[in-house]
Amino acid sequence: MTTDELVHFLVDRGRRWVGAQREAFLPVSEPISEEDRAVLRPHFGHAVLQASRVAWVDEIANPGFYAELERLGAPSPLDFRLMSGMTFVDVMVMSRSQFEGPATWRPLLFHELVHVVQYRVLGIDRFVSQYVEGWARNSFFYEAIPLERMAYELQGRFDLAASRFSVESEVVRALTAAA
Repeated sequence: MTTDELVHFLVDRGRRWVGAQREAFLPVSEPISEEDRAVLRPHFGHAVLQASRVAWVDEIANPGFYAELERLGAPSPLDFRLMSGMTFVDVMVMSRSQFEGPATWRPLLFHELVHVVQYRVLGIDRFVSQYVEGWARNSFFYEAIPLERMAYELQGRFDLAASRFSVESEVVRALTAAA
């Protein structure tokens, strides 16, 4: 399987998988707590904080289509079982097995909320395309995926607690500059 074929495969399957995961986890998710919303309000608009939901699982499962990749002789791209959180549009799924404790909760929540904003700006199709294509363009290195770099950079600013800033404005600015 060529890189282009792999990217096409992952984008095609990933778009459907993201939507299906959102629908599966939405009924078992909960709103962000009022205490967390109060801390995050200087960075996220009311609509984002009200619409976003959190679901907890023992472990984030890899997509079912990974088995198809294996049959085609391609390696599984990212092992989601090792991730602390993953966002499906506006539903953030958090892994109990990877959760490092209360001190890491708000930075993790902030990071995943950046992805919620990215989904709102891009939509599912463009988000998945940019995520997978960014991963492939950057030597299949997770930390180099542009959408992840953006989330980590904004999370770093949040961690420093240096100033108020609008994540929506920063995401729009960064995505416009990258276009």
